[in-house]
Amino acid sequence: MLRGGEGKPGASEDDDDGLVGITEVRSKAEALSQCSKWLDEHLPHAVRVPCESSAQADRDAAGAVDGHVAALASDVAGAMYGARVVRRGVQDDQDNTTRFVILSATPPPSSLASVTDGACCTFLC
Repeated sequence: MLRGGEGKPGASEDDDDGLVGITEVRSKAEALSQCSKWLDEHLPHAVRVPCESSAQADRDAAGAVDGHVAALASDVAGAMYGARVVRRGVQDDQDNTTRFVILSATPPPSSLASVTDGACCTFLC
């Protein structure tokens, strides 16, 4: 989903006015690539800035008080940093899924399992 800072007052997720003023979109290179068609169509002039993680991108967007920075990030990152949702479903493939594989000599802490809800995480112990 596309998340941003302040944004335009009164703009909703379904309103193109919510995109006005966005000049930069940040996320992991993989996420930028997975959303490239949508970005080309809706934010063709926005600079795409690769970041170390989508959470870092969301933190940057949440801190951009003028609303010019947006991030491709998850609800989990949004809960941590508070960037508002600008638009959902911006991925090019609506069935897109990211899986994480964690290799460990010991079982993962229960706190990790509760964050991922087991939905997209594979543990190999």
